[in-house]
This record gives sequence, C-alpha cells and structure tokens, in this order.
Amino acid sequence: MKAIVFSLMMFGAFNFLQAQQNGGGQGQSGTPEERATKHSQELTKELGLSQQQEQQVYQAILTKENSIKQVRAQNSGGDKEQMHTQMKPIKEQFNQTMKGILTADQFQKWEQIREENKEKHHGSH
Repeated sequence: MKAIVFSLMMFGAFNFLQAQQNGGGQGQSGTPEERATKHSQELTKELGLSQQQEQQVYQAILTKENSIKQVRAQNSGGDKEQMHTQMKPIKEQFNQTMKGILTADQFQKWEQIREENKEKHHGSH
C-alpha cells in the first residue's frame, strides 16, 4: 500500500514538473516548504529514513523546489526547451545530494521507484 501511495506521489510530482515545463502550474498546491515537508515525510515512510536523513532530504527537496521555482519565474511564458535545459543541472544536483544522504539500498529503491513512475507516465500517453 505504501509503495502505491509513494508511486502516486512521485507520479504527481513528475506530472507537476511536466505541467510547469508546458506553461501550466497556476493550480500548484502548496509552497516549496509544504511540498518539501510532504515529500520528505513520504520518503521517510517508503525508504525508512532516520530522523537525520529526513531533515537532510527535506533540505535537498526544498533547495530543488526553490531553484525550480526561480527557473519557472525567469521563463514564464518562455521557451520550454530552455527551461528544461536550465532544470537539468538542478535535478542532477538533487540526485547527487540524495545519493550522499541515502544508504546504497535506500538509493537503489528510490531510483527503482522513480524509474517505475517514469515508465507509467510515458506509458499513459
């Protein structure tokens, strides 16, 4: 059950990013802080994070969310490809940060869940 909830959350986050890249997002729910809290709590449940890991994951997500928010603000109504290009290093940095926070097993599980969500998303179109 937890895997389903987490998968749905990650799928929603991916769709949210896609909508942002496509010029949407007026219906975005919550602040970066609220999204970071929710996402870090879900990851804590899914991956069995320690309290310290949860705090580190929260900070990593918050940094990513704020950086993406800045890119969106700079590119509102602009070139989607340019926005995607600007978001790529943010996402890569986030992945590297997560790799440093999570144990090898947790990171592997996190990547597996993300990959499953990508496959579900691309399969639904």
